[in-house]
Amino acid sequence: MQTDSRQNTKEYMPLPQGVGTNLFACCNGRYMDIHRDILAGCSARVGALTISAEYAETLRKIRISTLKLLDMLIIAFNEKGRHGAEIALPISEYMRLCGKTNDNVSRKNARRVIKEDLFTLSGLSLKWSEKSRKSGAVTSYAAHIGRGTISGGDIRFSFTGDFAEYLRGAYVMQYPLALLSMDSRNAGAYHIGRKLALNAGIDANILKRKADCLGIPSLLSVCPNIPKYERIRAENRHFTDRIKEPLENALDSLVSAGVLASWEYCRAGKQPLLESEIEVAEYATFQRLYIHYEMRNAPDQSARIKRNIAKKKRAERKAEHYKHFKRR
Repeated sequence: MQTDSRQNTKEYMPLPQGVGTNLFACCNGRYMDIHRDILAGCSARVGALTISAEYAETLRKIRISTLKLLDMLIIAFNEKGRHGAEIALPISEYMRLCGKTNDNVSRKNARRVIKEDLFTLSGLSLKWSEKSRKSGAVTSYAAHIGRGTISGGDIRFSFTGDFAEYLRGAYVMQYPLALLSMDSRNAGAYHIGRKLALNAGIDANILKRKADCLGIPSLLSVCPNIPKYERIRAENRHFTDRIKEPLENALDSLVSAGVLASWEYCRAGKQPLLESEIEVAEYATFQRLYIHYEMRNAPDQSARIKRNIAKKKRAERKAEHYKHFKRR
C-alpha cells in the first residue's frame, strides 16, 4: 500500500470483495460453534462459509484485528494491480491506518498483534459458494488464505494462488479507512460499519436509491457479539439491553470515528417512524425498522455507474448485431 502524501489524504480505498470475504468479515472466534473431527480437524460455519483449521485455538483467535489486517492486505493487493500474490505492507503504514502512535511501546505492541494475526490467517482455509451476478451460475470455492510473516519493518504476506485468483475477479467496494482506526474492543462497530459501507457501494442499491438504508435484521446478522432474540427471551432478559442498545452504541461509535455522518431509525422506504414506533417497546416492532444513514465523505459513484451502464448497452447491441448477422 502506498504511503505518499496523496494516499494519506484518502478516506476511502477500493477493496475487492465477495461472498467469501464478506462472510469472513462477520467472524469472531469468541462466539463460534466449533466442530471437531479427528481426521478433518476443526471447522466452524458462518452462514454459507465454512472456516477450517487444524486446531480449534486457531479459530478461537479470529478477532477484529485479524479481520482488519486481511482488509489491509487485500487493499494493498488491489493497489499493486492485483498482479502476483505477494504483498509488502510497512508496519508504520499499518499503525497509521489503525490510528496508533509511532513510539517504541506502540510499535512493540503492534508487532505482537500482527504476528499473532498472521499466524491465525496462515492457518485458515475457507470454503463457500456464490452466484455470479452476470450468468447466475453458482460456483464453489475452497482456498487457504495464504501465509505471512514480519520481515524487518514490513508485513509480508503471500496469498495462495486460488485466493488471489478469486480476488482478481471480485467486485470492488469503497472501504472507509476510518473503520481501521476504531477501537477493536467495540466489535459490533466494525461489523456494522463494514456492512453499511458494502451496502452503500452496490451499484444496484445506488440506482434503486437503497444505498443509504438497511434493515435491522441485516445489521444484526453480521454481529456475532449481539445475541439472538431467541436466546434473550429464553434467559428472560429484555432486548433493549442486549440488542437495541449495543446496536445504537455501535452506530454512534461509527459517527464519532468518522465512518458515518449520521444515522436514524426509519420505516420501509425511508419513511419517518410513526408515533407508536418511536419508543420501540417490543422486539416485533424493532425488527421491522430500518437504519437510514449517510457515509461520511463517500466518493461519488454516479459517473462510474453511468460508464458501466453505457458499456453494458454497447455490449448488448454488439451481441444483438452479431446474432442478426449470423441469421443472415
